[in-house]
Amino acid sequence: RQLMAVPRGRGVVASEIQAQGRSPSVGGYETLSQKKKQDRIWTQLQRVLTNVEQDALPTAVADAYTVAFQALSRANMPYESMEALLRHMQSQQIPVSIQIHISMLAQAKGSALVQVLRKVKASRAAASLLGDACRQPPLLPTDIQSLHYHAYDAIIGTIHSRYMESTTSVFALTNYQDLYAAMVEALPPLDIKLLERTISAERMDKLAVASVRAPAMCGLGDVVLDRLDTLQEEYAGRSADVPLQVFEAAIEAFSALVHGLIHVPESTLAVVREVGLTSSVLSSPRLKALRRLERSVGVPLNNLMQKIEKDADKDESDVAKDAATFDMYKASVFLRMAGARTTQSHAVVAHEAMVAADGLMQDIEDAYVASRRRGSTSTTTSSLLVPLHVAKLKQYFVAASRLDRRVPVSGPFQDELVYRVFQLVDVLEGLHYAFRTLVVLFRVSEATMVLDLKETLFPNEPRRVDEYDDLIMAVVSNDRTRFDQPLQLLQRMHNQGVTPTPLTMHRLVLFQLNLLNNATTPSTRKQLMADVKYNHMRRRLPEWNVDVPTPEFHPLQFYKAKAPDSASVGDIVSFVVDWHNMTGVVPFGKTLKLLVEHCRRHQQDKTDVHELHRLLQWAHSLPLDPATQVYLEHVTASAPQSSLRGLSGSGMT
Repeated sequence: RQLMAVPRGRGVVASEIQAQGRSPSVGGYETLSQKKKQDRIWTQLQRVLTNVEQDALPTAVADAYTVAFQALSRANMPYESMEALLRHMQSQQIPVSIQIHISMLAQAKGSALVQVLRKVKASRAAASLLGDACRQPPLLPTDIQSLHYHAYDAIIGTIHSRYMESTTSVFALTNYQDLYAAMVEALPPLDIKLLERTISAERMDKLAVASVRAPAMCGLGDVVLDRLDTLQEEYAGRSADVPLQVFEAAIEAFSALVHGLIHVPESTLAVVREVGLTSSVLSSPRLKALRRLERSVGVPLNNLMQKIEKDADKDESDVAKDAATFDMYKASVFLRMAGARTTQSHAVVAHEAMVAADGLMQDIEDAYVASRRRGSTSTTTSSLLVPLHVAKLKQYFVAASRLDRRVPVSGPFQDELVYRVFQLVDVLEGLHYAFRTLVVLFRVSEATMVLDLKETLFPNEPRRVDEYDDLIMAVVSNDRTRFDQPLQLLQRMHNQGVTPTPLTMHRLVLFQLNLLNNATTPSTRKQLMADVKYNHMRRRLPEWNVDVPTPEFHPLQFYKAKAPDSASVGDIVSFVVDWHNMTGVVPFGKTLKLLVEHCRRHQQDKTDVHELHRLLQWAHSLPLDPATQVYLEHVTASAPQSSLRGLSGSGMT
């Protein structure tokens, strides 16, 4: 619940801005102080430009307008205001430099960024056609780098601001994919070799990140992979590694690839319902139950009609009421069936979209590992992928904040996303090792708590018998444990469909035998230690000026616990036989040997002799190992003649 408790309203804006590292202006939200600052800058620039136009030379006027556009861009002035100022320049026939277009590109949104790039391309083409009459300086490498960077950043800001306009608005990413294609076509070509010699490495890294993030936010997975391959070749040419930020930007394609879930056409859902239903949908317990209910709705109707015909004295209004009630019930059943089919269809679509996104994420991780393994082979893959795993968790959050309120049926989407969150964090493996640690420390209560937490978080995860074996071992290792405690764990295993192992039965039998031996043989060492402690306290009492009362009323008299209630040998043998008949578990040979030796040591008790006969008779029917079979045959042969008579009915010699 805490993972999916995404803040709403302005909180979503702030949280997603923090996750993506964007500035607040990208979302289109501006405070009142920012608007006042923009108005003040706009007024001052208009006054300064008016004075410059009147007194300065044409070149100085062009330079002044260039600086003004740069100031407007840094102040996040709306693109419309900058476009109005550009039209004023063109009306006054003031030359427009490339820096002005770059400043406008930084504030452009949507189709406006393509218009800016096309203006640059058209002006360069017109200058080449007119020759010296309208000559423009050639584009510098820094200008080309700035055009590409701001173009990519503009489309990123466009998509992000579209998400931030409303948390419930529905739109398609295909329009932005077309916008990206038009933008790439309008951009001037890059000369990588020239840029590497003239542009700093920091600016090249920023361009690489933006060139990957833009197609990733558009949902163009193939373009992202192609761009990663190109960047790896470029960075390998200058003996450098592709920055980690590039791969983290590629991970942002996850939320874009699942964006289609916000609007799944009804025709697609119909195809999934009628043709593309998978086995998981057909075997859904809820769908099966509703189908059985759908088949049975006709039976009550026939019974009702027969009852109406027999009961002629019944009021007609009551008959009509019963018929209307059943019609409503039948309609509700069919509506529930339609809703169940729709929900399952959305679950199939969500699963397929998530699987496709997982495939792209795996390709990105493989490319990252391959690029890092070229230089070093000592680093493990898991340690290399830690930054990308964190980036994926951020994208899971971004996908939740963007799509949770936009997806019409959000339940399947949430299930798939939560599953990937837990799978990435590996909570299951962490709980397993936490449980093992607590068992090693013999912290039974804490280990039980972790096991309960694991089974609560992962109800569909198969139970592990080794965990129950470890917990039983920790429980029976305490001499204060009563037998009902491990027996409850055994019953819990059985209720959850976990078959106990021979090791489980061995530990339980050994624990019962220890209880039985402790009940018959007093612990002389414990009694001796208690007497020593008591005598020591009696000697110290005079030093404390305390009267020495009689031992039976002394408050420091050590409590000698009575022997715990223990079962008999017959109960232990019946326990092993019953669980074998119920689960088919065959005990270890050492388990049977412990029982046999205990009975042989107490042959003076006729009850133990009888239980030995019963145990041997049952054990000879088990598929035991050869060593245990030889041992049991030796015990049978060495048993007294009276014992053999008791076994004569079993056919043993």
